[in-house]
Amino acid sequence: MKLTIDTKLKFDNILFMKPSILYNRTIIDSLRSMAVFVKVVESGSFKKAANALALSPSVVSHHIARLEDRIDKPLIYRNTRNLALTGDGVVFLQAAQDMLQAANTGFELISSRTKSIAGELRIALPTALSRARYFEAITGFENEYPNITLSLSFSDRFSSHIEDGYDVALVFGKIADQSLNNLLISNTNRVIIASPKYLEGKSMPQSPEQLANFDWIWLKNMKTILGFRPDVSGRNKTTVAINPRMFVDNSMASRRLVLENLGLTILPDFVAEEDIASGRVSMILPDWPLESIGLYATWPRTAMRATLTNIFVEFMADKLGTEAD
Repeated sequence: MKLTIDTKLKFDNILFMKPSILYNRTIIDSLRSMAVFVKVVESGSFKKAANALALSPSVVSHHIARLEDRIDKPLIYRNTRNLALTGDGVVFLQAAQDMLQAANTGFELISSRTKSIAGELRIALPTALSRARYFEAITGFENEYPNITLSLSFSDRFSSHIEDGYDVALVFGKIADQSLNNLLISNTNRVIIASPKYLEGKSMPQSPEQLANFDWIWLKNMKTILGFRPDVSGRNKTTVAINPRMFVDNSMASRRLVLENLGLTILPDFVAEEDIASGRVSMILPDWPLESIGLYATWPRTAMRATLTNIFVEFMADKLGTEAD
């Protein structure tokens, strides 16, 4: 619904034209002030209430004054030593406490609902997620749904994860299989790294084409093609074919081999950032950003544990930011 306001109208006319909008806004402000009022009564002073709520005493006073203006009656007798409720204050306190209790009841109902969801969920994940912010989302899921038992398997080989009995997998790159659902969880930037010792005596590459002259450590499930994004300077998308020296089946192994001075590799930026910051590795072609890679949740369309799987996928998408596939 589109709302249009004639700015030539007087304020009194606006009050008559938009009663529901102004009423809702007033109620929202009043609910906040009612919570402050209850805390003042419980604490016995404005200062103690302010400390408990992390507000200034003047803000607390403002909330009480706003309530008193709204009902056009005093709620609290104030003196230098203590506070006392007026007759109207006693009545209003009960209403305010009922309001807070209703809110707490709502939160408890939702909490008990999530705790009642139970079962086992088998999840396959890339090894990189064992040391990244993404893993914090998984622990957050376990905290929110304590009766769901998670069975986690970290591997970069996902070609048969459904056949192996996993309910859902997080994978880098979309799996082209009509029997699977795919949801993009996030896009991940990648970087090329090498150790300073490996680079000794070698000319640093100045363009993607020169990367073919270096030793590469490569993930088995990755295409041996590097794609570089176009940039604002007008540089076009660039691709380079790579002939790896060594293949590995997980990204943590490729990181370890780079630290052993055996060549270059590609890692998600969140995996390499500590090594780059410490100087253990150097970033290659930092001005040539690689194409990002999507982290997808993938699960069978005929999932045996559809409810648990959907809850997990929706939770991860919400925590990490997503767009639907």
